Amino acid sequence: MNFMILSPGRRCELIKYFKCALNERGRSLVTLDMDKYAPALYFSDKWHVVAKDFANLENYVDIIVDVCKKEQVSFLMTLIDPELELLSRYRRHFEDNKINLILSGENDIKMTMDKYEFYLFYKDRTNLAKTCRDYAEAIRELMLPIFVKMRSGSASMGAVKISSKKELEGYSSKNNFMFQEYIKGREIGIDVYFDLISGRIVSLFMKEKLAMRSGETDKSISIFRLDILDEIIKLEKYWNFRGPVDVDMFISEDGKIFINEVNPRFGGGYAHAHFCGIDFIKLIINNMNGYENVPNIGNYKSDVVMMKSNKFTFICEGAIHEG
Repeated sequence: MNFMILSPGRRCELIKYFKCALNERGRSLVTLDMDKYAPALYFSDKWHVVAKDFANLENYVDIIVDVCKKEQVSFLMTLIDPELELLSRYRRHFEDNKINLILSGENDIKMTMDKYEFYLFYKDRTNLAKTCRDYAEAIRELMLPIFVKMRSGSASMGAVKISSKKELEGYSSKNNFMFQEYIKGREIGIDVYFDLISGRIVSLFMKEKLAMRSGETDKSISIFRLDILDEIIKLEKYWNFRGPVDVDMFISEDGKIFINEVNPRFGGGYAHAHFCGIDFIKLIINNMNGYENVPNIGNYKSDVVMMKSNKFTFICEGAIHEG
């Protein structure tokens, strides 16, 4: 009963965590990526580089299934947003081949991928920054500065703060962007684990983001606040999430909390939680073995700082070296 991670990209530390935990239990970690230069690919037990024809994704799915059969993989997850919808669409096909997906419900994935649909669904259930779906509505309803971002994007692609009418006019004919009230204050990231069996929130980790790079947390400090917990618990009530979920929030200068985005996969700053003893991988393995996890909320230290640094990965004659 081995485990596969799709599209590991640069997430070397996460791959190492998984490999260590699985190897301790006599299982192997397999990685698969379309890019042979994805550094995290090579920190698993076995890795596969495959072609991905975006015009024929069904063939890509069949390749994944074939590799799973070859490597005796029973559980599968991805680390990138676009593949969440793809896996969800072919869930039955994977299940028919005895491959279990670490994946939230199809409707929940679709709703979180379309950030404006997420706003419409959730705006009357919790605090969200006021959001407009097009330029004309933004002109009528919002005051500068305005935060503009792609309606369905990831890694903060296209996200920008607009401070002048001239800048805003550049988006007048773009249909794939949405417009938000700009919240000045602190940005918070929360790693949440929804039990695969019960659907309950059984673990979470809160951090204040001190610096960002390429849409991921570059520096952060661990925190715990009950008012944030109250908002996170609402996700359990209204959604059908399963496994790791990454939540972004803002705390305004006057102390109000606004949920910004929910991404149903591992967040880029998960290493911070793992260092502090929040072990989602252990929770996943418990669920893989048929055990329902018991909630354990807030059991970690505050004021622990994470700072990312650059590392080098070398491949020489089939061996992996770090520098």
